[in-house]
Amino acid sequence: MKQLLPILILFGAAQAQTVVNIRSVPSEADVFLDSIEIGTTPIDTIKIDTGRHTLKFEKKGFVQSKGEVVIAAAKQLDIDVRLVPLHSVFFRTDEEDLVFEWDGKHKWTHSSITFEMQEGIHTLRVFRNRNQVEERLVKITRPMTMEYALPPDSARMDSLDISNISIEE
Repeated sequence: MKQLLPILILFGAAQAQTVVNIRSVPSEADVFLDSIEIGTTPIDTIKIDTGRHTLKFEKKGFVQSKGEVVIAAAKQLDIDVRLVPLHSVFFRTDEEDLVFEWDGKHKWTHSSITFEMQEGIHTLRVFRNRNQVEERLVKITRPMTMEYALPPDSARMDSLDISNISIEE
């Protein structure tokens, strides 16, 4: 009787891939997949392994966009991202002994400062002797200069008085 030898066939664990098209508004953003640069948008027909990945978009003058994506097995997947613009904000005041706070994160005491801020609505809080004396909502839609002055009644909490802001283009 013949003895049959078991035959072991090893198959490499093939990872499924999906064809992905990546676009951004505006275009020409650098794209990183799991911290590796894969190109500049638009990117057409790149094959990406299925599973969880980190996708990051960078473009000068725009907020970096980063997030986790799950690539499922499919014939094709389109990824579209809209980048948020950054605008230069020049802030100045003649007021003294104040602390300014932007969006609950950034604080300063200087009479003038320039910073890059993403487009949208932001909160400016003003403090004197650790007491909040004012809070304003500031809408950033383009580069701007903000001339700050305390309102006559500095204990009053109010929304933004746009007469205190001059816009530079």
